[in-house]
Amino acid sequence: MAVELGQPVFNELAHNLAVGFQRVRDEHFNTAGDDAHHHRAPFLAVNFDRLLAHEFRIGLCLRVVVFATGQHIVYIGEEITGPLWKIPCHFYFLNLEPCALNLMEQPMTLDNNPRIQPGSMHPYGALPVPQVTPDMLGLVRTGKVYSLAVTHYEGIPVPGPMVPYTLSPRLRHGDVKDIPPASAAAEVVTMAAHTGTHIDALCHIGEHRDASGSIDPNGEVYLHGGVLAKDAVNFRGQTHLSIAEMPPIVTRAVLLDVARYKGLDVLPDGYVISAQDIADTLAAQSTEVRPGTAVLMRTGFYQHLRDGNYASYADAIAGPGLEAAQYLFERGMMLAGADNMTVEAFPPRDHAVHRFLLVKNGVTHLENLYLEALSAERVYEFLLIVTPLRLQGATGSWVHPIAIA
Repeated sequence: MAVELGQPVFNELAHNLAVGFQRVRDEHFNTAGDDAHHHRAPFLAVNFDRLLAHEFRIGLCLRVVVFATGQHIVYIGEEITGPLWKIPCHFYFLNLEPCALNLMEQPMTLDNNPRIQPGSMHPYGALPVPQVTPDMLGLVRTGKVYSLAVTHYEGIPVPGPMVPYTLSPRLRHGDVKDIPPASAAAEVVTMAAHTGTHIDALCHIGEHRDASGSIDPNGEVYLHGGVLAKDAVNFRGQTHLSIAEMPPIVTRAVLLDVARYKGLDVLPDGYVISAQDIADTLAAQSTEVRPGTAVLMRTGFYQHLRDGNYASYADAIAGPGLEAAQYLFERGMMLAGADNMTVEAFPPRDHAVHRFLLVKNGVTHLENLYLEALSAERVYEFLLIVTPLRLQGATGSWVHPIAIA
């Protein structure tokens, strides 16, 4: 919720953050007076933004994350001028106490949830623990590997309320003086987990219900498995079915090239793919959906992304409707994907397909896929490999899926 900071509150915030960063510099890095390290201080807030970073939004898209050093209010290392206290501010776990950095003296460790420990794998909704079978190996006929990920870049569309992708150089070659003759460069990347090609965790979408389990826009939000959303989150993120619990995916997959079946490069804006469209495409391709199949649907909407037609790509999305999702689920689909931002047609905005697949049936989504090469070569059946990152508490993960045919 956006609020306007008053000048006294902003001054107190700036002072407390400045005190905290002075302590970090002097006690944790022992670099007081070292100018080269002094300039690293603002970036420390990226690692502790639950306590220290405060996000300002100007208009609809400009985002400024404000930190403090001993002298200035800064963002990504650059000084800001102007009356910042008048800018609407979204707070994330704001702590205005002078001891805001105390938690840093007790390093945070991985939760003891056995489902997120390194090396552990467990079933996740409709996804099984992966096991390569002879049938899966039989899908590999030529051995050709297809990349199914788009490229991240500043300006790539993201869902409206989410943070945009940014990349800021952190270290340039030559900046680090203590590793000669080697040189190193690095950067700071910020983006929502639902940016570019990504996979949704089952905790990403919930559904408002009443006490009897019926849909009620004024009811509590429930997640997959009937868990109350308000009971499954803390300052470290989601505690129920976060992306850290999702196993790698190795499975049979099919491409449903609905756009090609209809003789189009791109489906019309907002086109709702029906169950009949799915059945007809399957028949035309001689393709079968059976239990354990990942279904990737090509709408052609990647071409809107490629051409910068973001109005269509983000706000008039062609994709399956609820009837089509039910049709595929009944035939064994356990993972849905598409070359668009939402998999499902959007609008409508009620996320009926997400709610049916993720919340009710544990079938997650791959979004913003690149399917043009598979379409061009008419590759309709293949081995799919997807490896989500184990991000504790996150509602999704960036991925680089591959198809092997």
